[in-house]
Amino acid sequence: MSSSDKEKFNLLAERFNLLRGESSEVGEDLRSTDTMFRVAYTTHINLSKMADRKAHLMLGLNTFVLSFVIAKKKMGVLSHIHKFLVPDIMLVLFCMTCIILAILASRPANPKKRKPESNASVNWLFFGSFAQHSHEEFQENIERLLYNPDALRNALIVDLYWLGVSLERKYRYLNFCYTVFYIGLIVEAASFALSLAFL
Repeated sequence: MSSSDKEKFNLLAERFNLLRGESSEVGEDLRSTDTMFRVAYTTHINLSKMADRKAHLMLGLNTFVLSFVIAKKKMGVLSHIHKFLVPDIMLVLFCMTCIILAILASRPANPKKRKPESNASVNWLFFGSFAQHSHEEFQENIERLLYNPDALRNALIVDLYWLGVSLERKYRYLNFCYTVFYIGLIVEAASFALSLAFL
């Protein structure tokens, strides 16, 4: 058996062992790397879905309160009872702020549509990055990633990083939204109490 045949045989044996799940240093490294990326991606996607659900909840709740305050006849902003005018206006402002923050939290954020100078800076795993390139460039670079484990791992790391950046933006706006909401509840309760007591 020639040396090239031995190399092919050893490579096939290694792949067969990986498919069977037999322990080897290379196989364990590949499985642990694959598991790490799967867990990280799943966590990021679940957190993103959770943030979107919370943003939609705040959006619906504040839209309902806003429409109720504007539409009600006896105590709304369109009523003729002036002692509730200031609390109602404050409630409208708080609701509008929460709605804007919820929209910002759930709004998709795409990068600026400019073609990078070099293909090395393109994230070929994210549509917002490769959409400005041709199909041939995309296919060529994806095939390069598939046959280059180091380049594929680096691309996954970059993609995971930008997922985290997007997630941090969502939760920052969401945190502001919930902060405005509970401060608004306290201020509004005190404002209506003062309006009923002294005006």
